Amino acid sequence: MDITFNETISPTAVKTHTKVNIIWADACRVMAIFGIILIHTSAGFFYQYETLSTFGWASAALLDALARAAVPIFIMLSGALLLQENTIFNAQSMGRRLSKIALPLVLWSIFYFQYLAYVAGLPYHLVSILQTPAMYHLWFVYMMLGLYLLLPFLQILYKAMQKRFNLQLYFLALWLIIYALPIYVHLPILNLMQMQLFGYGGYFLFGRWLLDITKNNTIPTFWFGMLYLLGVFITFMLTCIFSHQAHQANEQAYLYFSINVCMAALGGFAFCTRLRLSKTITKFIRQLSDKCFLIYFMHVFVLEQVRYNMYVQYFTTQLPVGLSILLMSLIVFSLCVAIAFLIRLVVRNKYVLG
Repeated sequence: MDITFNETISPTAVKTHTKVNIIWADACRVMAIFGIILIHTSAGFFYQYETLSTFGWASAALLDALARAAVPIFIMLSGALLLQENTIFNAQSMGRRLSKIALPLVLWSIFYFQYLAYVAGLPYHLVSILQTPAMYHLWFVYMMLGLYLLLPFLQILYKAMQKRFNLQLYFLALWLIIYALPIYVHLPILNLMQMQLFGYGGYFLFGRWLLDITKNNTIPTFWFGMLYLLGVFITFMLTCIFSHQAHQANEQAYLYFSINVCMAALGGFAFCTRLRLSKTITKFIRQLSDKCFLIYFMHVFVLEQVRYNMYVQYFTTQLPVGLSILLMSLIVFSLCVAIAFLIRLVVRNKYVLG
């Protein structure tokens, strides 16, 4: 992106990536942003565990499970595009990347503070953005700010492990033990060892390694798709089991460091690296990809307007839960795309609003 959403491959990187490979990144970005919209739309139904029918709730849980890998995939996409062998990190390049995130974050935070003040009467002070995100989805932007600050160190790690397979296996095993295992096995010492930026930094490195792997071997694309589906299936089944045991919606298996979400993310991202698109849709996909950061910032506001629109509510209540979620997600995505194109006509600089 401009962060993960709109990051373009450097001129140096173009020498090692064909145009079709850049297109897969655009397509991956668009699918992931739709996945995030689907997650947030599903959540409104997922937490109605006690009021929805079993089938209706399970539909919401399944759609959420299908989309849950979207956030890790965004992070892996950033790692795949940024951790190039010849990428140079200096004060100028770091400042440029950080500014692409910082200014939009401040402006959209002000927007959401004003929105919450209007709809809920919540007071705010701008300095509070140093303590907590103005809206729940903005946590991701804070996390990416941290990862961008770590970019030079992540590149050093990548280069050190690039041709040392044993070291890669060691890092993967260590990452799984420290971050994935404690989600299901309570070991306080592992909680004390955790550092979230290192955790998401792991996904950053995985993205680059997967790109190297998928372009240099003959593993059938089918198996990457099966790994994604297996991760989704485990996520869905564990969510149903945990929720049944708790008698309420339980999202433990949805956590981004869980082994099942990790499986889905790795499989889904590797599958995306093999995508090939026809020339007829390439230009449109590029246009959508360019707006993904902007769509990410605005989609929660648009979702709120759609979710509580009486006409949409009336229409969606006539449909099964799964279809309602898909329809609302498509409406939100379409509106965000239209608004993003309009905003770019007025504010062409990506550094301002994303």
